[in-house]
Amino acid sequence: MLSSTSARGGHSTKAPSAIEERLEMKEEDLVTVVDMFGSDDEIQSVESSEGASQCRSSGIELGTAIEQASYQFVVLASGAMNTFDEEYGRLMGKSVGLHDRLADSKEKASNLEDMLQREQGRRVAFEVKAENLRASQRVMEVEML
Repeated sequence: MLSSTSARGGHSTKAPSAIEERLEMKEEDLVTVVDMFGSDDEIQSVESSEGASQCRSSGIELGTAIEQASYQFVVLASGAMNTFDEEYGRLMGKSVGLHDRLADSKEKASNLEDMLQREQGRRVAFEVKAENLRASQRVMEVEML
């Protein structure tokens, strides 16, 4: 759970974190701490009490930085989720619209197929009538001769 730490690096108003608790070990337990924060290119060895205070303050700063990064991650994840939800809603609306258009197109295709079958039936009937008329005409021509 995140504490109420200000974005500018303010102090936490909660109980000490696990990082702070681990850093509050007894100074006599520390023998040598490597100081990487005070030097530019070289690493210096610092003895126990001085190293413990530097380590503790660096650890607290690290803990605060981790908490701030965690908070930023949560904020960014929340924003990403909101964007995802909006995009999902937009795409679902588009999908429903396309589904409706598909249903309309299928209905129109079915109607066109029905019309085509009726027209083909009429054409067959017309060709039968035309053939019958031609046959009648031939019969009449033969009778006139």
